[in-house]
Amino acid sequence: MQLEVDNIATIRGRVQVLHRVSLHVSPGEVVALLGPNGAGKSTLLGTLMGLYSTPTGRVLYGGQDITRLPMHLRVARGVAIAPERRQLFPHLTVEDNLRLGAFHRRRTSVRWETELQAVWDLFPGLVKHRRRLAGWLSGGEQQMVSIGRALMVRPGLLLLDEPSLGLAPVIVREVFDALSRLRREGLTILLVEQNIHYALELASRAYVLSQGQIVFEGSRDEAHKALQQGYLTVG
Repeated sequence: MQLEVDNIATIRGRVQVLHRVSLHVSPGEVVALLGPNGAGKSTLLGTLMGLYSTPTGRVLYGGQDITRLPMHLRVARGVAIAPERRQLFPHLTVEDNLRLGAFHRRRTSVRWETELQAVWDLFPGLVKHRRRLAGWLSGGEQQMVSIGRALMVRPGLLLLDEPSLGLAPVIVREVFDALSRLRREGLTILLVEQNIHYALELASRAYVLSQGQIVFEGSRDEAHKALQQGYLTVG
């Protein structure tokens, strides 16, 4: 599904974090959102999910204006997020955490088992932990559960917030291999990621956010070139 963000501003408390931010993600496209810590990347994803209100601008999803919709209605329409630092329920099992991703649908849905199997297929290492409490998993396993929970929504748009954060390099590779598979399957993804190498390997285009404003938009190759020549700083 297509995402269009048109001149949005976001205020958290008394601070305006985002200033007239505009971007778009086409159906089936992966777009990276880069920028230094504190630039407003997570705030932007939170705004897209309905966690923060925006006094100006619009958010269009699939051509429909969702700017004023609450979070649960955005989820019901197919917008899902794997948030920064996972935010799992540590005292619930892996499978229960995954099932919570489909909370907006009837419990009798026969598709739940199909979607659970799709998560097991994407992250086969999780199958043996399905009855284990999520709080006892490694950081990499928890990240896989977080992404899997978002996929239980059957999303048309997946928002990813720092999926490599705190993970060992071998686990980062495994996670991004799974994301590459989702890209090949045509899932629309907006990715916030500090690991520029992996972000630009996965994405076809990139935006750079700095001090709450978009300061760069371009293709993966253009972003690589600008970063190598020192025109852009994202760290």
